[in-house]
Amino acid sequence: MSMLSMENVTAGYVEEIDVLNDVSLEVKQGTITGIIGANGAGKSTVLKTIFGFLHPRFGKIVFQGQEIQNCQPYQLKQMGISYMLQEYSTFPQLSVQDNLLLGAWTFRNDKILVSKRLQEIYEFFPVLSERRAEKATYLSGGYLRMLSVGKEIMSKPKLLMIDEPSVGLAPKIVTEIYSLLKKISQQLRSLGQSS
Repeated sequence: MSMLSMENVTAGYVEEIDVLNDVSLEVKQGTITGIIGANGAGKSTVLKTIFGFLHPRFGKIVFQGQEIQNCQPYQLKQMGISYMLQEYSTFPQLSVQDNLLLGAWTFRNDKILVSKRLQEIYEFFPVLSERRAEKATYLSGGYLRMLSVGKEIMSKPKLLMIDEPSVGLAPKIVTEIYSLLKKISQQLRSLGQSS
């Protein structure tokens, strides 16, 4: 079953200069899908276009049967799409816990749900639990990436898009990050079935 599809999408950052030209792609539910290509090939542009930072000049994007190419990022977040930028998406002067709480903005008024999600994230990432009061600026690159992922999965996304998950990390940490992403995919599938 298709969760997301791009159909003949053309988009770019400047009018009449297209980075994506007639791009189509399909993401099936319950899968991990990768986009591979050289630097400058448009991988990040695909994600930014799906997430509404860019709007296609032509083509359409469909998420769970609904066209989304004209939606804004906050609307897509509310629909269940999360996007983790290539750069760390954390706030250095905030604590680990405050960064995670930012990921719960779509349901911030439901204190019980926020508490439950925090507990689930801390069970999934015990090291973040141990460092919950520490400012993000003191975390290593691997822990910052973990915090970025934790912040994005706070909202229990139906679709999690991660741009360059291994950028700037040591080879050992890269292996851990890819294992982590596989584990997250399994967790999101099981959480989706249970709630």
